[in-house]
Amino acid sequence: MTAAVDPRLEQLLLDHADEMLLLVAPDTLEIRAANRIARDRLGYPSGGLVGKKITEIESALADVFFWQDVSQGAAGDIDESESLYRRSDGGLLAVARTVRRISADGRDWLILRVRDIRREKEVAADLAQLASQLQATLEATVDGILVVAPDNRIVNMNRRFAEMWGLPENLRFRGDDSQVYDFLAGKLRDPTGYGSRMEDIGSHPDADSFDMLELSDGRVFERKSRPQYLHDQIVGRVFSFHDITERVAGERALIQARDHAEMANRAKSEFLAMMSHEIRTPMNGILGMSELLLDTPLNAEQREFTGVLKSSAEALLSIINDILDYSKIEARKLAVDRADFNLHALLEDFADLYGIRAAEKHLELTWQMDPEVPALLRGDPGRLRQILVNLVGNAIKFTERGGIDLHVELIDAWDGEVQLRFVVVDSGIGIPEGALERIFDPFEQADGTTTRRYGGTGLGLAISRSLTELMGGQIGASSVEGNGAKFWFTATLERQPPSARELPLPGEERLARLAGTRILVVDDRQANRDMLERQLAAWGFRPAVAADAETGFAMLKQAAADGEPYRVALIDKLMPGVDGETLGKWVRATPELIGTALVLATSAGERGEAHRLAEGGFGAYLPKPVKRSLLLDCLLTVLDQDPQERHADHAIITQHSLADARRGNTHLLLVEDNPVNSQVALAMLGQLGYTRVDVAENGRQALDAVGRLVYDLILMDCQMPVMDGYEATRAMRQAGCTTPIVALTANAMVGDREKCLAAGMDDYIAKPVKARTLADTLEHWLGSGAKPDDELPLDVPAAAADEAFDRVMLLENLGGDEALVAEILRIYVATAPGYMASLRAAIAAADAPAARSAAHSLKGASANAGARLLSATAKQAELAAGGGDLAAAAALLPAVEEHWRAFLRAADLPGA
Repeated sequence: MTAAVDPRLEQLLLDHADEMLLLVAPDTLEIRAANRIARDRLGYPSGGLVGKKITEIESALADVFFWQDVSQGAAGDIDESESLYRRSDGGLLAVARTVRRISADGRDWLILRVRDIRREKEVAADLAQLASQLQATLEATVDGILVVAPDNRIVNMNRRFAEMWGLPENLRFRGDDSQVYDFLAGKLRDPTGYGSRMEDIGSHPDADSFDMLELSDGRVFERKSRPQYLHDQIVGRVFSFHDITERVAGERALIQARDHAEMANRAKSEFLAMMSHEIRTPMNGILGMSELLLDTPLNAEQREFTGVLKSSAEALLSIINDILDYSKIEARKLAVDRADFNLHALLEDFADLYGIRAAEKHLELTWQMDPEVPALLRGDPGRLRQILVNLVGNAIKFTERGGIDLHVELIDAWDGEVQLRFVVVDSGIGIPEGALERIFDPFEQADGTTTRRYGGTGLGLAISRSLTELMGGQIGASSVEGNGAKFWFTATLERQPPSARELPLPGEERLARLAGTRILVVDDRQANRDMLERQLAAWGFRPAVAADAETGFAMLKQAAADGEPYRVALIDKLMPGVDGETLGKWVRATPELIGTALVLATSAGERGEAHRLAEGGFGAYLPKPVKRSLLLDCLLTVLDQDPQERHADHAIITQHSLADARRGNTHLLLVEDNPVNSQVALAMLGQLGYTRVDVAENGRQALDAVGRLVYDLILMDCQMPVMDGYEATRAMRQAGCTTPIVALTANAMVGDREKCLAAGMDDYIAKPVKARTLADTLEHWLGSGAKPDDELPLDVPAAAADEAFDRVMLLENLGGDEALVAEILRIYVATAPGYMASLRAAIAAADAPAARSAAHSLKGASANAGARLLSATAKQAELAAGGGDLAAAAALLPAVEEHWRAFLRAADLPGA
């Protein structure tokens, strides 16, 4: 038998329920029982609710009608509904109640379960407000917003989205998402791409997305999306759409404008390049012929006219160069190279050239490089030289008397790099203070008037500033009007690796036996004295200096009296007061100084001067600034002479006699398989004074020759049978050969120079070889000079259509020797048919390498024989065969035959 439940426990259970519980009699509507929570929430004491009618608590009008129905017998069951309960203090409490009729002890009761919903009402109100704010935000944004669930069901969209896509109202509120998506896809230029992109986005639910949609009406939308999170769970994705039609149109217009600008720039560059070529070609002829003309007997008027012609041509050429460089600056295409160079040699060569220009105005150019400045550097020597040309050229232009000093000093050094400072000081007209601020601007000059005395474009200093900045430096100037100017610039350059060594000067090995020899330098310019004293000391001599002729003469006599005479006196010609020639006469008239050799250095030479100086007792005559190689050659020569015989009808030593002697003693190796090319090269070398030349027909023979003899320089063809020039050079370098090797090759495309240098060659000359180019290159490597432009030819001029035979070029290259021209043509006519036959046979056998080799040989021989048209056609065949296109090479065979016959006709040779 089940024990009865203690009423107290039942009441305890009811009092701890979470809801208000009321028991109501349906007939009287009186409350017969209430739990503690009901009493507390409604503010009644214990038992305070019992006996009250429920209509006193439920005060809403609807509730009054409800309870009236119940009292009249209605069932009264209610699922949860909202109501208002009146508290004991008169306040109202929002509740949700459920009413159930039950039967117990033979009668009916109504049980009310009542829940306080004030907090729910507050939360709902807050949520409603938040939703309203969010919707207002969505509607206020300029972007279209679309919110989708993970299953791509559309959750929300703003009005802007519907407006952007033109979404009809019936689709927007119908709730059929598939029709909405179909409508959107139909608006696109590529509907299929839209679907695949949505699949791609869906396959990466946790990633942001970005893409552009092109509509069929021409509009462009930018679409972004990111996942929507709720407690680290992805509950959807929010897409934003932004109309970027105007922006895209603007970008396309900018791109089109850029393309047009680039086309215009290309057209301008091509035009400038063409005009440069077209102007330079006749300009070089004018300059060359005017120089030749000045070396012929002319009367004073003719010499003046020719000098004006030459200087005008040089000025025009300088303007062309400035305009081309400035166009590169505008196009941001001005660049600096990175190559190894010898700064000392560069400055010597530069001073050699500009010393002559200064001397033409009776000015003296001096230069010095501080001992701590490294000579072996890596950078762009051509651009460095260009800045010096602008600064020193301006100094010469604006200086009428006095001189120009160039000084190079070390500012700083770190981690394989150095910062150098170049200073150019002149004694010219100076620059007004107000003009200093603008002289580095394009097209600006210190004198901007239409009546200015000095010409120019006003671009040189602007270009120099750009070049200096490209080399990590700065440029500046200071001046006092009427009292000269000082220009300076800095540049950051790399040191060459420690393994790099400066090439020794010819004759340096003979200096040991002359150590301690006393030499006196007499020069009024401090810079000259410092530079010469430093160089002579570095060679082991014991130099001393004097600033004027009187002091120098006294020092010479005192040294002789002390029993330690000066063996050589190096005397400047132009000094204030007593000049160098007069000092020389004093020395020659003094018996105790008979053993002192006299060397005169001058920056202003005259015709017939060497003969007069020889008669005056001078043993040598050198131009200023004196190059190291020339000075060393001169000193070694005069010191080898017997003092008693020095004045006995000896020819005076000049730079030309020293160069001729050096060339005659130079031993060269020419490696060339083509007999025509070989004969032409030998003839050119002979005319330049190089008479000791051995010939090897391929790289293997060259290796054998280098193993037997030591050569001063090797001229190496690149493409030869048995062993080509590249392989031979690599083998020589691996064997320890350090002799300078200069490539002679008909391959003159961009990249061929780098290929030669990578193989171990030191320099590169393109065929057909020009006598001037060959002379400059040999002088560079054998005389420790620097080539005029520090550049190597990288292209061969294309032959004109009517140039079947260029006799003028052939005759010029062979020094006007008609007999040698006839011999070259005889060899060429005997060998060229063989090359053509080999070319035909190789094409017939489908042997591309053999065809390329035959065409290459025909090209080189034809170029050196003056058959420029045939050479150009052979070059096309070589390129075609090299690219494996034998059909194109075969198509050129008729042209080869025709150009061969045209050559024979033009040269008036049998077989035409």
